[in-house]
Amino acid sequence: MSAELKRLVQRFYDEVLNAGRLSVLDELLTPNAIYCNPALGLPASVEGAKQPLAGLRSAFPDLRYTVENITADGDRVVVQFVLEGDTARRVPWHRPHWQDRADARHDKLQVH
Repeated sequence: MSAELKRLVQRFYDEVLNAGRLSVLDELLTPNAIYCNPALGLPASVEGAKQPLAGLRSAFPDLRYTVENITADGDRVVVQFVLEGDTARRVPWHRPHWQDRADARHDKLQVH
């Protein structure tokens, strides 16, 4: 389970966050998943997360998440990553390192 969960989480960063292929969320997340991202505001459903994620990609087209480490234990995952990107406008906060947690349910990824 841990190896598969790591693979799903890596796909989330590579395909959804870095490549902007939001339709992949439907493959990775359970239908009742709640996506929480402090940069995007309140928790959202899978469908509700797509618009803010698209807005993020639009505002920061060169945004890049570099996964430095994925640790899995059972159905829990912690991801350490570096977030990079340039913008012409000021960003109110900078966090070079961040951690995400995820739980796997029913062979899909449920992000908290």
